[in-house]
Amino acid sequence: MELFSKKKITEGDKIEELICRFVYDSNGRKIGESIALEEDILIIKQGRDFLGIPLKHIEIQEKNLLVKGLFDKDKALELGENWRRENERREKPSVSIQDGDSNKERP
Repeated sequence: MELFSKKKITEGDKIEELICRFVYDSNGRKIGESIALEEDILIIKQGRDFLGIPLKHIEIQEKNLLVKGLFDKDKALELGENWRRENERREKPSVSIQDGDSNKERP
């Protein structure tokens, strides 16, 4: 008998149902907190690291998320790091340098 109801992730689930939740492994240990969804990869913040775990391995359990079975931590770290680099690149403002000081009045 299960104490908590589990729900598989479907396309109808909203992103709000998946982010800002604690994520646990199948042994009940906290992995981290879900912070983003990139296509079918859930991004989890774990300390200073980011993990990327495919949604097919995630279930909703009450207010938390549960990783089903075992997951490859090295691969999850690689996916998370790729997301971090890509996200960092998207957030950097583009700077255009014009000739001279833009605060000076032009003749």
